[in-house]
Amino acid sequence: MDRIGAVGMAAFGGFWVWQAWRLAYRTPDGAPGPGLLPTAMGVLIVAMAALSFLRPEIDRIELPYFRRIAVILASLIAYALLLEPAGYVAATTLLLGLLLLGFADRRRWWQPVAALGVSLMTYYVFRILLSVPLPPDPLDLVR
Repeated sequence: MDRIGAVGMAAFGGFWVWQAWRLAYRTPDGAPGPGLLPTAMGVLIVAMAALSFLRPEIDRIELPYFRRIAVILASLIAYALLLEPAGYVAATTLLLGLLLLGFADRRRWWQPVAALGVSLMTYYVFRILLSVPLPPDPLDLVR
């Protein structure tokens, strides 16, 4: 069964490489182009799938936490739906707060503060330092 998954992952990685093949690997000024990272990721996925295919079969590990997995998946879907209307900082704070409070062994006062702090810090790094466009803040709380 592991080998079937490895073949599927190799096909997925091959599809990435095939899609990225049409993109430029260098920009006119010589910087890395938009095709470089997807191609590298696709090659890495194919290589990892080949290693997985060649390794011996192992015993299955049971996944007893289906409910937790479902909560995480639902949280990520809600995050994706809230990102545009609520903005990066608000949506990320809600996601991290939910995950920190929901999955910690004990609830601590600093968990919501940490969620807000990480959201603001990542916003600052990506938006301010790296000039990465992020969803706008509809409440205009962060500039």
